[in-house]
Amino acid sequence: MKKILSFVKKKKRDPPPGSAASACSAGAYEIRRKELTKLHRGAAAGDLALVQQGLKKHDIDERDKAQRTPLHLACANGREDVVTFLVENKCKLNLFDSDNRSPLMKAVQCQKERCAVILLEHGAEKTLVNSRKADSSTRACWSLE
Repeated sequence: MKKILSFVKKKKRDPPPGSAASACSAGAYEIRRKELTKLHRGAAAGDLALVQQGLKKHDIDERDKAQRTPLHLACANGREDVVTFLVENKCKLNLFDSDNRSPLMKAVQCQKERCAVILLEHGAEKTLVNSRKADSSTRACWSLE
């Protein structure tokens, strides 16, 4: 009987390094894989082939339930190659998620400097303001100038 019920007492384990849940402690998105499209899963995981495959069925700026685009997920997780691919394929750079954060804000909040630089080089708006009360991670965005 203990073996049957042992699954109930399993300890919560830390996510593996590099997984979406461990991307950054101060603002990474919680990801429920089953709720994401192939495009969103590929962007979060840094799987460029899956992103390209997902674009066959989904729009490059398609949003998930939390209004995140693939660019939001790639930036929050530091997936530089996916960010580069998305911006070179003309995704919208300044869309807000349900927390009123742009991909640039997420890159800065999660300390993904290279992703922020890629966005700025491709014309992301650096003067967008989060409509919520500014916290320290949002204020850091303005020091990029």
